[in-house]
Amino acid sequence: MQGVAQERANLLRLFELCQSEPGAAVVDFPRSKPQSEAIRTANEELAKKFAVDSFPTIIVLDPNGKKLSKESGYDGSNAKEFVANLKKLKVK
Repeated sequence: MQGVAQERANLLRLFELCQSEPGAAVVDFPRSKPQSEAIRTANEELAKKFAVDSFPTIIVLDPNGKKLSKESGYDGSNAKEFVANLKKLKVK
């Protein structure tokens, strides 16, 4: 089992890799980072729309908005491998 620091580092790397994907959108729900009311409201609407009840939740949509995959939680696996598996969904 890996330490909390390593798990956090893996999760941050996953976050960075996901943001770098063309067409990717990352919605953040920070506890201590300030957000504007508009962003907070938009995020809450997305969370309701996609039934997000735990963090992180990774949802892959096709270009038409159809949900292809939904993963809740992060097991601390290698971020590059995780993103590679997400890319496989884009090929389908």
